[in-house]
Amino acid sequence: MAEVTKSEAARLAGVTRQTIHRKVKSGALSATGGKIDTSELIRVFGSISDGTVTPKLQPDAAVQTTLQARVDGLESQLAVTREQLADTNKDRDEWRDIAKEATSNVKLITDQRSTPRSNENMMIFIGLAFLVGIGVTYMMLRNDVTAEMPLPEPVEVIPSQEPNAGMPLPEPVDVGNPEATDEVEQGADVTKAVTTE
Repeated sequence: MAEVTKSEAARLAGVTRQTIHRKVKSGALSATGGKIDTSELIRVFGSISDGTVTPKLQPDAAVQTTLQARVDGLESQLAVTREQLADTNKDRDEWRDIAKEATSNVKLITDQRSTPRSNENMMIFIGLAFLVGIGVTYMMLRNDVTAEMPLPEPVEVIPSQEPNAGMPLPEPVDVGNPEATDEVEQGADVTKAVTTE
């Protein structure tokens, strides 16, 4: 094979010149008279094709196992994170629905309609209040008037075919007349005397 300079060897191997110098100094790469044989470059760095070197890859089993374990752990964390995100999105949608419902309830309570509200209920209330006011006024006036008015005459019962139909009705008593009240009291005394004997 052909011999090349250290600079040319670095270019063919795809490494820096300092790497070539270190390999030569450590004895990993042999050089004769400052020149390096291309077969030595292939032995140390891999095959050379079109000026590029294909490095030898010998995967380390321990490193590969460690990397695979790390990848598996990250994939499980990603799955958990995706589940949490899905739960969070579901909760967000539920809270959004609750907020919309609460907002619509507030609008119904405060009656934020764009059309003016009907005054029908207010008119009924005013009408009832007016009637109650008239009734109270009538009762107050009636109480004032009846205090000055005499009581009406008692109504006589027409005899019917009842067992006591033939009994005479008592004479009406004028409450405002003091003599009549004395007669009523004397009649009560007579009734007492008759019942006790």
